[in-house]
Amino acid sequence: MTQLKVYLIPTLICLPVLAFLVSLGNWQMERLTWKKNLIEVIEARLAAPAQIVPPPVEWDKLSSDDYMYQPVFIEGVFDHRVEQFWFVHHEKFGPGYQVITPFVIGEERIVMVNRGYIPASQQASATRQDGQISGKVRLEGLMVWPSERNVFEPPDEPDNNLWFVKDVNAMAENAGYEKNSWPIAPFFIDSLEKPENVFPVQAPIGGQTRVNLPNRHLEYVVTWYGLALALVIVYVQWLIKQTNRAKPENETE
Repeated sequence: MTQLKVYLIPTLICLPVLAFLVSLGNWQMERLTWKKNLIEVIEARLAAPAQIVPPPVEWDKLSSDDYMYQPVFIEGVFDHRVEQFWFVHHEKFGPGYQVITPFVIGEERIVMVNRGYIPASQQASATRQDGQISGKVRLEGLMVWPSERNVFEPPDEPDNNLWFVKDVNAMAENAGYEKNSWPIAPFFIDSLEKPENVFPVQAPIGGQTRVNLPNRHLEYVVTWYGLALALVIVYVQWLIKQTNRAKPENETE
């Protein structure tokens, strides 16, 4: 009976741990397949020609899974009076802002457009008047959904039109476009316009969207299955050692 307990307890501990590790490996395999499919879909979407932005009646039903990074075009008028600024760090020019400007379509609905990067020294619109496009324009860009705040983000400063997290409704309301009065798109459109990347910046430098879809699931698959295999090897080695130890005792008896 004592010998049985020697085998039973470690076995009862190892089996659920092994099942848990294998289940994590299986889950990561599923995630790996999902991520590969997602990357293929988004790459195909980015390569497709721009389509007209969905009408407002469909906005509440749109899914980021179906429209994230979808190339679109819209026609309307920029409201430069109420620019909002999202703090960013440009890989070439350093700290600055991405200019988020209300884009009025048909004088009845709003899409918040990320026009692109400006250096902090040119936050004032007077320093880049050539880029303040007036009148009706046709704009091409990518549909991008709002980001979520994490614990490391500092609080936004609406009084200064300064944001550290892209919140489309909060930005639009701060610009004077309340959701109850104006249909506001639940997404941003990141402009693809690319003026020359030199100082002084006469217009925001568009094309700042970074499509970053890290795929480390294969590493996780190897990790969890590897741990499961290591557990099996350790258990088998322990089992062999216990069996060999028990033989002399039986022979003595």
